[in-house]
Amino acid sequence: MRCRLNSTGNFGRQLKRLMQSINEDIALTLGTHAGFQKRGFMRLEKAVKKCVLYYG
Repeated sequence: MRCRLNSTGNFGRQLKRLMQSINEDIALTLGTHAGFQKRGFMRLEKAVKKCVLYYG
């Protein structure tokens, strides 16, 4: 994964966006490997998004 600054230098905003993406990817990967069924996985995905919005 590559991250670089844009011309405006909005490093904080880009870092926050990157962290949210990483957190979602980790949680969804863990959910997949834990063997959640489709319905349980959808609930997990919704909970992860709420968590990212709350703590992000």
